[in-house]
Amino acid sequence: MHYDARVRCALIFGLLLFAPAAHANARDRIELYTVGSGDELFTKFGHAAICVMADDLPAGGLCYNYGTSDFSRPIGLGWDVVRGQAKFWVSVSDVLSMMFWFQEQDRTVYRQELPLSDEQVADLRATLALDSRPENREYIYSHFLDNCSTRPRDLIDDATGGELRQTRIESPLTYRDYAREGLAGAHWALVPAGDLVLGRWVDQELDAFEAMFIPRVLRAAVEKRFDAPPEVVYERAAPLETASVSGILTGFWLVVLVLSLAAWLSRKGAALAVFIVTVLGTLIWAGAVVSPWPELRFNELALILFPADLWLLRRRVSTSYAKARLTMLGAVAVLAAAGIFVQPLWPFWVLATAAVGACWWHRRKDILPASKRG
Repeated sequence: MHYDARVRCALIFGLLLFAPAAHANARDRIELYTVGSGDELFTKFGHAAICVMADDLPAGGLCYNYGTSDFSRPIGLGWDVVRGQAKFWVSVSDVLSMMFWFQEQDRTVYRQELPLSDEQVADLRATLALDSRPENREYIYSHFLDNCSTRPRDLIDDATGGELRQTRIESPLTYRDYAREGLAGAHWALVPAGDLVLGRWVDQELDAFEAMFIPRVLRAAVEKRFDAPPEVVYERAAPLETASVSGILTGFWLVVLVLSLAAWLSRKGAALAVFIVTVLGTLIWAGAVVSPWPELRFNELALILFPADLWLLRRRVSTSYAKARLTMLGAVAVLAAAGIFVQPLWPFWVLATAAVGACWWHRRKDILPASKRG
């Protein structure tokens, strides 16, 4: 960031910070900061931090950020998240340093002052200081259950005697809805990838409190429950790239249909479809084995995508395996149509059925003239 931009940010924020009309009594207070999406994948779901504002603190306030980890190793960190071993921690910075950081990322920043009593502010300040001690600051990250937004949510709820969890939401969404929304902003391929690895646990409807794992939902709930309208402290300068989830899913369906048609038209197409189904099945089964998280362990697609389907490419493999797989796929279709299975299964079901069915069909054409067997 250029020096003049940093100065401009400091001046603007300083005016907001010390505006006499807003803070004439100069008492200690707690502020919630929520941050919009950025350009990197790990910023797409937003961010939240909780700040203690007091004259005796550096730059007038200290901010507690529960979303700190080693993002320099994204693959390793992602693998740790899957295994339930990703360590995140609360880091502490003065409020101006935090603002400079998010301005450099060009992310919109919102601020809300919480209407807490002096006693509540003092208790929450003590809790934050305790959380930031070296022996307490680390926790195991869960994207849906324990993250940079759920930690401030729980602190605010505890400080207000459970006020925040009484917030109601008019149109409940699911974890999958929020996951699709965030992933669509990063890359189109991540939406079907999310549908692949996230199991039925993410298809439950959420109440408002659960949905506050997303910072923008937390911001809206705080505004509604405490009559605390957000102030825009910094607004993103560059337009944020967005993508339509429905458009991405339509495109994914087209890819699946093309692959399925290719499987029926040629043996090479069938081999490609079987290979893709095998790779996808391996990912699902590996996640179910190594992960402690319910969203990865209980995946209905494990009954559709099998690592063992690679055996269909062997010359001497019996057609009985393909028949058994087609029977299983038929059973899955019945359960999905009946509403017992709730995941978005159909694109993957179509691809798997085409891969197995076409492979069986091509093999049957090879062996039927000689043996008269199906």
